[in-house]
Amino acid sequence: LNGQDRGAYLIAALQTLLGNLALPFGAGARTYSLVVRRTANTTPVWPGTYVTVQVPGLVDPSINQRGGSRLALCLERSEDGPKMTLKFLDLGLASNLQVPTLGVAAQQAGNTMNGATVPVTPDASTDPVEVHCAPTSAGTLAAPATSAAAWRPVTIASGAQTVAAMRLPGGSRVWFRGRSVTGSSASPQLPSSWVPAASSGYVDLAPVPAPSALATSTITAGSANLSWTPASTSLLTQVLLALPSTGVPQLVQTLPPGSVQTTLTNLNSGISYGVVVQHADGLGGVSATSAAPSLTFVTGVGTWEILLRPYNPVPLGGRF
Repeated sequence: LNGQDRGAYLIAALQTLLGNLALPFGAGARTYSLVVRRTANTTPVWPGTYVTVQVPGLVDPSINQRGGSRLALCLERSEDGPKMTLKFLDLGLASNLQVPTLGVAAQQAGNTMNGATVPVTPDASTDPVEVHCAPTSAGTLAAPATSAAAWRPVTIASGAQTVAAMRLPGGSRVWFRGRSVTGSSASPQLPSSWVPAASSGYVDLAPVPAPSALATSTITAGSANLSWTPASTSLLTQVLLALPSTGVPQLVQTLPPGSVQTTLTNLNSGISYGVVVQHADGLGGVSATSAAPSLTFVTGVGTWEILLRPYNPVPLGGRF
């Protein structure tokens, strides 16, 4: 999803899903039925509707006292003339947890191109902290919107610790955010608002290095040899071709790590081509390249073979 590792995403997403499912059942499922009047001013409530319930007779399990505003999910609705009986599942206090604290994001030691870290400190009640990250293009000025698909779950931290997000695109700008969520054994309560990492809220990862010394040789009417010096023997190499040389380069070859040369085939004769060779980390990060091709060359002009043979027209008046 968005270039992130499948295994890492599934683990973090499963933790989040289990936390949401356990929210109403962490301290035992609690249901209650309320009899209400049907009036013209009654807000329609049907099974699946979330409502805020504030009834002095209900006990708040978090403080063992009656009263308080509760968030509830309507399970059943039965009508009896001018009144209705509504059955609710209690989802916890209708108030938000306190926000946690996220420190300054940094490149991960030993993995500066594809990993980032951020220190996490829970709120005063030591509630678990749900941490997300969002890799964006280098130089992006603002974090993605709260509901943007760019945000990916990293983990749910159960205490003060430094959280690491890995397998990120090299050279990207990585944003972090976190919020407090209810623990599995605590009384359910709404999550806190999202808070960004301290300072700028992001960290810039080390860029993917670029190959050098790009050169051509043995240029014919339909092919050309390319060679270069790789910046790393652990990165993929991508070859992009522009036709004509002033056009937009398009990916034509992806070569295994350590490749130092290739041959371009099926070229048109007498045409000026532009070539870009770049490294890719396989996670969405590529080495920086200029908009114009790194190298241009012109293919040779082919030769034509003309076959001459006698011409014998049909005689006038002859038969076909």
